[in-house]
Amino acid sequence: MKKVLAIASAVALTLASFNAQAQIADQENVLFNHWSIGVGFGFSEGVQITAGTTILPNLQGRIVYNTLSPIVAIANPIVAKFAPEYSINPVQATFQVGVHQTSPRIDVDEVNVNGNIHDRSLALLADFFPSKKSSFHITGGVMFNIHPQLVSLTATLVNKSSSEPAVDPSNYANTEFFGITTDPEGKVHLGVQSGLNVVQPYLGIGFGRAVSLKSRVSFNFDLGVTYIGGFHLVSRSYYEDPQKPVNVELNQAWIDANPDIKDNLKENYDNTVKYLNMVNGFPVQPYMRFTLAVRLF
Repeated sequence: MKKVLAIASAVALTLASFNAQAQIADQENVLFNHWSIGVGFGFSEGVQITAGTTILPNLQGRIVYNTLSPIVAIANPIVAKFAPEYSINPVQATFQVGVHQTSPRIDVDEVNVNGNIHDRSLALLADFFPSKKSSFHITGGVMFNIHPQLVSLTATLVNKSSSEPAVDPSNYANTEFFGITTDPEGKVHLGVQSGLNVVQPYLGIGFGRAVSLKSRVSFNFDLGVTYIGGFHLVSRSYYEDPQKPVNVELNQAWIDANPDIKDNLKENYDNTVKYLNMVNGFPVQPYMRFTLAVRLF
């Protein structure tokens, strides 16, 4: 009987010890007790800087700053050297057009486009782990689009048939064509922006912990989507007030309202409208990111 009592007491003490250790571990893994900092790469985000913290034993939080700028800065000189026609930043393109009218005079044979790619956002994310020991997590949160204009473009109108400017300088910002105008210096401004400009919900899954209590260094993989409400091509019109330009969305309705554009597109009209509607209506942007984090304390 004494042996049975001794064994039972030993088992009880062992279980109590394990339970106490688990409780201590849980207490250590709670609200803001531990922090990490990390750097990562995302296929649709670029370079990321991440700060992670513990909230509950099965819940962690992350603050993620995303920017494409370092990637563009590194890749652009390489691309410019070996494939200059695919320049990354600035965006460069030339389009042949045929817009000619006499009053007011507009003679456009070519449009030269220069621009920049912008992608800067701040994300607040929460990682839920179904099991306290699991690395698999379900992530939810919001992304704040710091630069709503994803791409900004400046178009120069060219008249190749004569030495005259494509638009009479006296008509800069005063002449409306295709529903838009030049600015007071004769430039046309275009941009690409998301339909949901500022706050964008995020939902995803992944593996890894932003803050690992088992090791100082942790690796994270995430796959998810952000609701953006489509990509929209817009131009600034200075016609009403040169000091307060307004955005004009370049979509199917814009094309249909301008017969000259439809005539210029000819057999490409259906495909152009198809792709414009598809891009404008695409609701989500996929994300895939890899992050290496170091626990600070």
